[in-house]
Amino acid sequence: MKDILFEKEDSRIEILRKLFGVDKYKIIRDNTTLISKDFTNKKKLLYSKINESSDCEKKLSENEMQKTELASKLSKISAKQKQFQDENLKIEKLEQEKRELNANERIFKQEIVQLERRKKEITAQMNKCENTLANTHAVIKNLKAKLKNSEGI
Repeated sequence: MKDILFEKEDSRIEILRKLFGVDKYKIIRDNTTLISKDFTNKKKLLYSKINESSDCEKKLSENEMQKTELASKLSKISAKQKQFQDENLKIEKLEQEKRELNANERIFKQEIVQLERRKKEITAQMNKCENTLANTHAVIKNLKAKLKNSEGI
């Protein structure tokens, strides 16, 4: 008993607990403390997972909103692209019409040149015919005058 009294405080308490059967309560207390720490750690882990889950849900929500915005932008771009293609087709048709009109213009200019040449030829022939007609009228007049003179003689 004397030895127990001269031991260190922790050792004395340990020996007395063993003697009186109280040491199992210390084991229970130690185990409870360990379990409590384990629960606390698990609680922290679960809270962090909940926070991560919340963050993931927020990111998912943000991604869904971005997806919706991008889909809207894509549909607008597709509509503009369709409009652009339609405009390009119109431009190509107009350019084709312009080429055809230019070709027709060249043909018409050639026809105009030919018609003007033909007009000059016809005008020259008409002038020739008028001169011939005038000469013929003059000859007829002279012949009539000669005929009157010859009849009067």
